[in-house]
Amino acid sequence: MKQEFIELLKQLIACAPVSADIPAVNRASAIMEDFLRSHGVRVVREVIDGRNTLYASLLPEGKETAVLFNAHLDVVPLSTPDQNQAVIQNGRLYGRGAGDCLGQAVVIAQILCANPGKSAAAIFTTNEEIGGSTTAEMLKRGYRGTRGAIILDAWFENAVACAEKGMMDVQITAHGKGGHAAHPWEAINAIDLLMEGYRKLHLAWQNPTSEANWEDTVAATGITCSSTAHNVIPETASLCCNIRFVQPGTEAEIIKKIQTLTGLDDVKLLNSCVPVFCNEENEFLQSYRRIAKKITGQECGIQRMHGATDARHIAALYPELPIVVTGAHHGNIHNTDEWLDLDDTDTIIRICSEVLE
Repeated sequence: MKQEFIELLKQLIACAPVSADIPAVNRASAIMEDFLRSHGVRVVREVIDGRNTLYASLLPEGKETAVLFNAHLDVVPLSTPDQNQAVIQNGRLYGRGAGDCLGQAVVIAQILCANPGKSAAAIFTTNEEIGGSTTAEMLKRGYRGTRGAIILDAWFENAVACAEKGMMDVQITAHGKGGHAAHPWEAINAIDLLMEGYRKLHLAWQNPTSEANWEDTVAATGITCSSTAHNVIPETASLCCNIRFVQPGTEAEIIKKIQTLTGLDDVKLLNSCVPVFCNEENEFLQSYRRIAKKITGQECGIQRMHGATDARHIAALYPELPIVVTGAHHGNIHNTDEWLDLDDTDTIIRICSEVLE
């Protein structure tokens, strides 16, 4: 990564653009916008729910290019107060967002600046860590790629990802009879009902035990209840679960499965996103792999992601568009010592620049 782009990354990290802090996110967006404009890149700013979201294109007009890049400019909360102060040690740059995803966004910025006139653009979105609605809205407003999309978000050693699981958040609610905690025999404790239902679900739904198992998963992520004091037995209790699923169009089946296994009928779908599947034989993906092998001297494998990126929004609106998920080498994302390998950024920049040819 060139020095001026390292300085850009440091500035973005200094903003501490935590997803919920819209002013901070917009400061990071403004820094990226000004930098790209100063390097001759056309930038369109769209305001979505108060968030300044960017479309940066190498073409003089329009909303379509052959290749569409994507990375996000928001980050998770800082683990330490000084994590917005980037530090470079032994070829790695440390700081919140260094790997996920400010460093990847700067990689895209260098790709764009190095390839004037190519049919390429990037969407820099601003709330991926809390759902990515800005990405979905940018696509709805007509910004798109026609040949393929490259999401810079995750790193796989000598590989790219062409599939992601779909994601569902569901709320399971148990209904009982409230009462005083001193007289439990007069109540039906909703927490007891909920715990028993989840125990059945947990025992019957066998989660995979390794990365290699491409199967549906369920994980409890939060509990609430209607109790108003420590001595009140709640009438209702709710459990939120995050589900990652493999087959598209199976949301209703999964809801029914949860109802059957828990014995609880009140199961609500809070939100969902579709799985991402890219045909492994499509030319865009194969072209990327050939170029990666030529530049690195190693086979570029194909992975499937258990996590989610903004690729899910592209897949929902443009299911036939080939999608490649990759990124510069990074580690310990969302942790205290998140880092980006500065040398590996050059590899991704070279590969993507040649893809544009």
